[in-house]
Amino acid sequence: MNKRVKNVEYSGIRKFFDQVKKYKDCVSLTVGQPDFKLPKPIEEGVMRAIKEGKTQYTINQGIPELRERISRYLEEEYSIKFSPDEIILTAGGSEALFVTFNTLFNEGDYVLTPSPGYPAYENTLKFVGANRVFYNINKDGEIDFESIEEGFRNNNINGIILCFPNNPTGLALSKEDKEKLYGILKKYPNCKIISDEIYSSISYGKFETISEYEDLLDRIILVSGFSKMFSMTGLRLGFICSKSPYKEELNKIHLYATSAAPSIVQYGTLYGFDEALKDVEVMRSEFEKRRDFVYKRLVEIGFKVKKPMGAFYIFPSLEDITTKNSYDFCVDLLKDGKVACVPGSAFGELGEGSLRISYCNSIDELKKGLLRIENYVKKERE
Repeated sequence: MNKRVKNVEYSGIRKFFDQVKKYKDCVSLTVGQPDFKLPKPIEEGVMRAIKEGKTQYTINQGIPELRERISRYLEEEYSIKFSPDEIILTAGGSEALFVTFNTLFNEGDYVLTPSPGYPAYENTLKFVGANRVFYNINKDGEIDFESIEEGFRNNNINGIILCFPNNPTGLALSKEDKEKLYGILKKYPNCKIISDEIYSSISYGKFETISEYEDLLDRIILVSGFSKMFSMTGLRLGFICSKSPYKEELNKIHLYATSAAPSIVQYGTLYGFDEALKDVEVMRSEFEKRRDFVYKRLVEIGFKVKKPMGAFYIFPSLEDITTKNSYDFCVDLLKDGKVACVPGSAFGELGEGSLRISYCNSIDELKKGLLRIENYVKKERE
């Protein structure tokens, strides 16, 4: 057995998601999966691809037409400049991350990793054998830039992982944050930058990204995909953007990982792309309404919480709510309150003391879940 696998932990998010099945009439606010149907243009595009017989392997890097459309979309929407030849289509964002970490990092390398953060970062780095150096992105609801600077000062940093909008906090970069981060990264030209932008289309305001800076692009590896954007988590289509020499090596690992992304999904996304962008705006608008509702209710209940500026998560603090740790609180909330949330500890040590609520539910379901949380918290305080 590979000794590194022993260090990899099962996702705490999935653990709680699986627990929900044991409780009848439980409201689940756990998994980050949009509750919207697949946009009709994508659905029709996939069916068209099947009828056209697009069921064989595509080229390893992905079909050129979709890579060209992604390239154009990134530049038009976000002023990010990667050519079609600098884009690799992958079997979801998870494969994109796995390929990226296994391509860029060696055993013993030091990688600045956001905490609280998506569990796949820490665990995939464990699999690679790299060392995680955590920086805090939830210091009073803000990025702790000093912890980033400290990480650079105290370690020979080989790379930094960015994720904005962030899972689990919903934190997004402001223009000031972006400029401050740019100033830090300019000082360390040998640091590779992995920017996970999977939630870029779900931003409640202008999406700010470090990938806008063309003088950093030669060391930026942008990871994203369509699971959240087009509500197609099960169809598995992501992408990696990078310059030479990284793109050639990334493509090599991608080849041996999956050969190519699913052919009918590539073509279906290409065929439906332009029309499906209308669905993206509908979803984003609805998520913003839900965010406002959930934030207001949490404040009314007594939680200390920062209003998210992106994604579909909110990360309230348990301070003044309970003396329990986040895991025990969420277990008891599930058993006694019939609501499933994810403990902050599932997102790393710096996530302890909070819980993640996903608002990928209808307003009616969110009302029910938050009423149950309110009733449970009242009992906790008695």
